[in-house]
Amino acid sequence: MFATLIAGLIGASTARADDHPVLLPGAPLVMGRPGTLELWAPDLSPTARLRGRCDLARVGAGAPAGDGRWLVPVTPTGGGGDGPTLHDLTVTLSLKDEGRREEWTVTVPVRPDLVGAFRLEVSPPEGETAGDPREVIVHPLGSSPVPPEDRRLLVRSRIGRLGRPSLAADGWHLSWRAPSDLETPAWDIITVADARSPTSVIGWAAVPVVQPVTVTAEVRPGARCRLTAGEVVSEPMVADRDGRVAMTVDLHPAVARGELRCTVDDDERTRVVSLPAGQGPTVALLPLPER
Repeated sequence: MFATLIAGLIGASTARADDHPVLLPGAPLVMGRPGTLELWAPDLSPTARLRGRCDLARVGAGAPAGDGRWLVPVTPTGGGGDGPTLHDLTVTLSLKDEGRREEWTVTVPVRPDLVGAFRLEVSPPEGETAGDPREVIVHPLGSSPVPPEDRRLLVRSRIGRLGRPSLAADGWHLSWRAPSDLETPAWDIITVADARSPTSVIGWAAVPVVQPVTVTAEVRPGARCRLTAGEVVSEPMVADRDGRVAMTVDLHPAVARGELRCTVDDDERTRVVSLPAGQGPTVALLPLPER
């Protein structure tokens, strides 16, 4: 079944004899740790010789793994010692199989050997308004061979402004402010990554930004109305003679609907109203197996 699926994905059923084996997708290699390149090559004979070479990695001989797959062991070294940090590694592969001789290159991503994750804490978790400053604390989790003061981290905010970090006993502290030009409630996503691998997020937090919004409604003339949005209740407002009423509330981005309660001469009526939509937090998870 696996072989049929792969063949359908990459068109192996129509592959020519001189096509190169195809590199299958997988997790990035890790600097200094043994990994493997997985190739799809169903047309190779069991006696084929598949080898690789790279100046910045130790590459072993390939071996069949069943279902048309071949595995090539690779350990990124960075050129000896600590070496430079790599983001892409180019490996030259050579093939000999029953008179067939080929050589080609493949490029695979490599990430640093990052030890330890981080937890982000935002204090207070929710501000009174968008302009209120909050504190972001980056807590190290687990151990790392690199002392905290020597680690270089990249902390990013999707919409907010971050201040300069300072190291304390419980981690790094830095200030955060929401932008002043927001017109609707929003979520900010704050992430932390190792500066050697900016795309490898190792900690994140979602920060709600509360914004005052005005909601208008058509009701009975002279009605005395209140709007409930989550845990917030507006001041009572009286509708004009045309039956229009406007109420202002500090709106949380997670609240999409409110309850409008209006009273005229002890006759109370309630209805659900839509509130100005904010921006929901989005987190994309792509599970990939380690090589």
